[in-house]
Amino acid sequence: MKWKVVWLCFLACSVSSVIDVQAESVYKRTCSTWGREHFKTFDGDVYQFPGMCEYKLVKTCKNSENSQTFSMDIKRKENPGNSTIRFVVVKINSYLYNISKDLVTLDEHSIQLPYYQAGVQLEKTEFYLKLYSQVGITVMWYNDDAVMVEIDDEYANRTCGLCGDFNGNSDLRDQGEYFCKDFFKNESWSSCIPLIDPEPYIQACVKDMCHCSNLNGSCVCSTLSEFSRQCSHAGGIPPNWRTPKLCAKHCPPTMVYDENGSPCINTCRFPDTSLVCEDHNIDGCFCPPGTVLDDVSTGKCIPLSDCPCKRDKVYKFNEVYQKGGENCTCIAGKWSCESLQMHATCSVEEGSYITTFDGKDFTFHGDCDYILAKDYLSPNVTILVHLTQCSRQQYDTCLKSLKIQLNSDKNNAIIFTSEGRVKMKNGQEVTLPYYTGDISIFHASSFHIMLQTSFGLQLQIQHVPLMQVYVSLEQSYREKTRGLCGNYNMIQSDDMKTRQGMVEGEEGSFSNSWKTDYSCKDGRGRLDDPCSLRTENEKYAKHWCPFLQNPNKTFARCHSVMDAEIYYKRCIYASCNCEKSEDCLCAVFSSFARACASKGVFLTGWRKDVCNKYTKNCPESQTFSYKHQRCQLTCRSLSSKEQNCTSDFLPVGGCSCDEDHYLNDNDICVPKAKCPCYHNDETIESGKTINIKDDYW
Repeated sequence: MKWKVVWLCFLACSVSSVIDVQAESVYKRTCSTWGREHFKTFDGDVYQFPGMCEYKLVKTCKNSENSQTFSMDIKRKENPGNSTIRFVVVKINSYLYNISKDLVTLDEHSIQLPYYQAGVQLEKTEFYLKLYSQVGITVMWYNDDAVMVEIDDEYANRTCGLCGDFNGNSDLRDQGEYFCKDFFKNESWSSCIPLIDPEPYIQACVKDMCHCSNLNGSCVCSTLSEFSRQCSHAGGIPPNWRTPKLCAKHCPPTMVYDENGSPCINTCRFPDTSLVCEDHNIDGCFCPPGTVLDDVSTGKCIPLSDCPCKRDKVYKFNEVYQKGGENCTCIAGKWSCESLQMHATCSVEEGSYITTFDGKDFTFHGDCDYILAKDYLSPNVTILVHLTQCSRQQYDTCLKSLKIQLNSDKNNAIIFTSEGRVKMKNGQEVTLPYYTGDISIFHASSFHIMLQTSFGLQLQIQHVPLMQVYVSLEQSYREKTRGLCGNYNMIQSDDMKTRQGMVEGEEGSFSNSWKTDYSCKDGRGRLDDPCSLRTENEKYAKHWCPFLQNPNKTFARCHSVMDAEIYYKRCIYASCNCEKSEDCLCAVFSSFARACASKGVFLTGWRKDVCNKYTKNCPESQTFSYKHQRCQLTCRSLSSKEQNCTSDFLPVGGCSCDEDHYLNDNDICVPKAKCPCYHNDETIESGKTINIKDDYW
């Protein structure tokens, strides 16, 4: 009886052994995929692969003579919180079955299930859809979005695809090669492959995969990203290849990740930055197309039309700001202003900072003569400015002279120089005050010369510390001007209209169109930070420029009506850009003081803290004042037969005689009673008499 027990035990062990072998055999000839990204190969490897393209799951690759062939593809689709299998494609010899959950076709013709024909059986139950073929392949598509494929042993070592090669060895390297080749040689990289050889990156990708514990792509992100960046650098357009499960990148709210975006970001304040960008594209977080970065308030991406504006506070789109004779509406991040006064002003400051009649400002570094403003009225007025380099630095430019012509008469031009001189076209120097016809020219202070006309034009020419120009026009000139000062139609968006009538988005192209001599080299705007090249200038600027924003300094009185931050940035830029940094800094400070005066805030005493050398160098008998507003400062002006100047201009700073004193021909301030008289170019000292046509004077 004892041997029977032993035999039964042996038999049980044998049966157990057979079952194990059969189970292993069945397990090793099935391949499956489930969930978002899980795969098991015929050889038992389990890995993760998150691809959403159509992939070859299995295919007969090494065919023997008269052998059957088959292949199977799958494609997933992304759903909220999950991914599902969209369709399965099975090809058996020459028959092509497209299988989805709602439709099955054979060679593009719909078939009804169950289906039995040509050795193929297709059936659908409540839990799965099954395809069986006599060539030795069975496909099961379960309703929970799992797919299993089983093949006969005769296909061992004859398959390829995501299911592996069915040779009894690990498939991970094979799957790595399949993934890497499929990724880099995908059609979406067609613009990159001619520029960058993908083979070295495929090898790097495979090596990365071999060191991964799975194939979910995380180990290869650096290699994939590098290939994408090299493509952008070479001028190609890489696709947006990242997915939520493959090297995903997360951006701040309202921004999107792009493999090929411009590093020059368009913002509310600078909406055309990308148009002049010369840097190659990069990967990163960017505003979606049709939006810009709100650099005024929220820091989020918004449509340009919704951009806010800033004055004393942040104003939303279509909000109105009214102060100092202006009625301004915020439109697309820019102020559209309607003057409630009788004039508008265009300026050239610091040799490169231009503000149009409509209030659009831009920086331009020119080296030529340019039409600043030209009108269509009578008398026709043309104002030209000469910009040039004032040091060896390319972007250190100065305003050297201004020329005004009436009725396009080039031979009858008046020229104002940066040294404070006034000349005629023939070089003859003009003695001020000067009155002729409809024009009056006089010193408003030692720093400023005024030109007034009877036809609605006024010029203020500042020549200390730098030459700066302010052109004011009455409203009769609206929509009748052109040039660097714009078209004076109260719309900023079309101010950069070229001589040819095109509206430019870049200040260089616009400004160069108004050159009077096309042999001059083109000027340009400056995109880099001038402080990065001049450390000492930067220290100087960052010490003094904050005075403009300091709530405890004199300038704080103007903060409610003027945005000091704009002038602070101009101050930093100008001080770093100029070789004579103090002169440029003081020019910005005086520009801010003038802007405040235009809003009815008159700043006095600010030179006690900064730029005070100009208050200490007045000529003998003259004194410095912040609020000069007299048009007759000389003895000669009292004797003029045509005393048609007015004090209708903004108060200016500088040196001049005290009230009731006038400058004589020796540049000495004297009381009115001691001023000489002038007759027929003859000077008659005070107290003397002459005979004029039998009359004594």
